[in-house]
Amino acid sequence: MRLDSDEVVLTPPGGRSRRVVMLDDDPTQLRIHTRVVQRLAPGVNLTSFTDPAQAVDAVLEEPPRLVITDFNMPSLDGIAVCERLRAVAATVVLVSGELNLELRLAAKAAGAAACFPKPFDIIEIFSFFGVLGPRSEPIGVSLSFQREVGAH
Repeated sequence: MRLDSDEVVLTPPGGRSRRVVMLDDDPTQLRIHTRVVQRLAPGVNLTSFTDPAQAVDAVLEEPPRLVITDFNMPSLDGIAVCERLRAVAATVVLVSGELNLELRLAAKAAGAAACFPKPFDIIEIFSFFGVLGPRSEPIGVSLSFQREVGAH
């Protein structure tokens, strides 16, 4: 399912798209991260999906700058998503609450650029991969702020 109501469709100054696709089977996580992006990175166009197949199709149709995918999903796990997106000119990041060395190695072999443990700081990931622009500095959004934003 695509969360159209949570899509942030803003273009940064200068008109260069900063499109990011986020995939997680937990809609609450997607809503929390969308609120954080709306408040702290309004120039980012974030499209959220709960269905891995729909996300893969959307990325193959129009590759974004960055894809953030959860690992543990019922129909298609994050490793399979990475493998299917290997030929696309987009950076793929895998996130997981179960991150270990074996999963990191599998993700790297499948084409993931990086792995981050859950909970993660989406703005930090944006900064690390240049989504916020060439001169962006890590903001370090605290987890308490992310919880606060998610509660509203």
